[in-house]
Amino acid sequence: MPYLIKIGFGPVHGFITAARKLEDLCSGSCMLSDLMKEAAGKLGDKLIYPVLPANRSKANMPNVMVLKTDSEPSELAKQIIDDIKQDFYDQIAAAVKSQKLSIDNDLLNTVIARQTSGFLETVWSAVELGSSFENSLIKLNQRFDAAKRTRMFYQQEEPGMKCTLQTNLSALAPQPPSDKNPDQFTKDWWLKLSRKCIRDHEGRELRNASKLARKGERFSAIGLAKRVKARTDEDTHHFPSTCAVATAMWRKRIIEKSENDDFKADVFEAFFDKWSDLKKSDDIEFNEVTRDVIPALSEMKKGCNLPDDIFEKLLTCEAQCFRKTDFANENIKENKNTQSDPIAEERRDLTDYTEEIGAGTPPGHYALLSADGDSMGRFVDACKNEQSLRILSNALKDFSEQAFATIEGENVCGRIIYAGGDDVLAVMPVDTAINAACELRRIYREKLGGITYTDEDNHPIKATLSVALLFAPDSYPLHRLLDNAEVTLNGKAKAEEKDALAITVYKGGSEVSATVLPTETSGWKLNEWIDGNVKDVSEDDDKKLPGMRDLFDTKKISSKSMHDLLRDLSIMEKGDSNDPELIKSIVMGRIATNRATKDEEIKQVQERLNEFYEAIDAENTLRNRGDITPIGNNDRTDFRNNAPTFIASTLITLRNIWRMQCL
Repeated sequence: MPYLIKIGFGPVHGFITAARKLEDLCSGSCMLSDLMKEAAGKLGDKLIYPVLPANRSKANMPNVMVLKTDSEPSELAKQIIDDIKQDFYDQIAAAVKSQKLSIDNDLLNTVIARQTSGFLETVWSAVELGSSFENSLIKLNQRFDAAKRTRMFYQQEEPGMKCTLQTNLSALAPQPPSDKNPDQFTKDWWLKLSRKCIRDHEGRELRNASKLARKGERFSAIGLAKRVKARTDEDTHHFPSTCAVATAMWRKRIIEKSENDDFKADVFEAFFDKWSDLKKSDDIEFNEVTRDVIPALSEMKKGCNLPDDIFEKLLTCEAQCFRKTDFANENIKENKNTQSDPIAEERRDLTDYTEEIGAGTPPGHYALLSADGDSMGRFVDACKNEQSLRILSNALKDFSEQAFATIEGENVCGRIIYAGGDDVLAVMPVDTAINAACELRRIYREKLGGITYTDEDNHPIKATLSVALLFAPDSYPLHRLLDNAEVTLNGKAKAEEKDALAITVYKGGSEVSATVLPTETSGWKLNEWIDGNVKDVSEDDDKKLPGMRDLFDTKKISSKSMHDLLRDLSIMEKGDSNDPELIKSIVMGRIATNRATKDEEIKQVQERLNEFYEAIDAENTLRNRGDITPIGNNDRTDFRNNAPTFIASTLITLRNIWRMQCL
């Protein structure tokens, strides 16, 4: 008798987002993906979903699998779960013991076993495969969802100081002497460890537990394994910092500008020579990374006119050096009279020159992208046979692989944290983020183009991807940004009919603007509306209509006019007035108020705004939302309602993003 079995494990979100650095995010996702790949590799043809990627593929695997077997389901499920838990223990133990910590081996083994034994949550369900594969699959998913709602809680004692990554677990430390305070002993032990230079198998210095303990970090077995993997694993080695991500396009523009004959390489030589000298100082935090932290930049070596040493240093200097110098000595930080940046003059000369040649200044913001397929459970339930589920599995694998190629390619210069199944988590420069989000949504629709499910009204529903895009300072607390990304994705992009791009912009520590947009509808494309497109005037003459970005850059739309517009439309909103023509006339009158703006330029602005209104109307018509009731001021930034302030909020949000590019 054949059976269908569904197995899942976690915690996924909680484990991955337990991070203080981007590399922690990447290593966490890779650790879970490796567990699934190891399990899937043993199943062979039994595995229906997901597809096991090829060895060279960067695609991650989701944490859920569906398989078909003639074996006893409970025995097979138990064996798979036991293997996953054993693999997890082996990963953690190998990483921790590779650091040769001065902890008694028996104590270390006890702590590792305790912290890994109840960490993974596993769920499984099984059904007999009847005559209808579709009905059996629906029943399997229903049982699985019911099993997930039955939670097992493990009461686990974790004494003493806690890990700074996995905050529910105890930090590793030797047995304290009887006359020492255990917590203080643990703190002191990690501080002493910070002075020890730990290197990987190739001799490179590791910024893992030892190098970061000086910043107050201490690790459990699982937390240390995440940090060590980030520094030694081939897939995660040297994941970029937020500063490196933020400055990626700035550095790319410098490399491109170096092709000019009058490019002044000596400005860069002066900066990097002075910076290299600082390595000898104990007062300066100095970190180097490998050249491939942003793969797209490394590939620009071919045809680059920069001297080899300058190109190397441009890519390997920790990117925050282009904006500030980190002092390691706290006394220097506290005593402002003695604190002086020894490289300030060279940095100023460098940034002045990059601004002069059109590369801009080093940005201090980056973008975090979180994407999730809409109603994926409905698409799985709609699979009428094993072959259709395999087709869905292959389509999702292709999407994941294409997501890697897109985000890490030369047009985006970003890095993928996780891309498996219908989920993507990535970081990228501000400059390329909106185009990347639009492209991911297009690729998802393309790869799953032939897959549909039928809704309650018997209408076929195509696959769509909702995306949250958050723009934040490179110093913004990572855990808070991840929490905000989840809220933005599930609370905004996936609100109502889903299928949207939700954007939130942060400056300092606060949200300053937000909007929710479609990215493509009835021939209109968000990225072309922003960057400009070619409009046919005649067979022989193409006229490029300026995009909204150009209209902002040339001062045809002022910042003041946008905020005045928001104020005027807010008054209408409070008065419950919702006349579309009146709103449009106010927008057209307010938005081009610069006296120096020519009539032709005003028409360009108005034409772009008309395109926007027509696109939003068309999108809402497609969603059968012709008659809409305003849904409150808290949702006035969403295109799926007719709040008067939506257009002003959108323009202000885009304006904030463009200013972050530092061009």
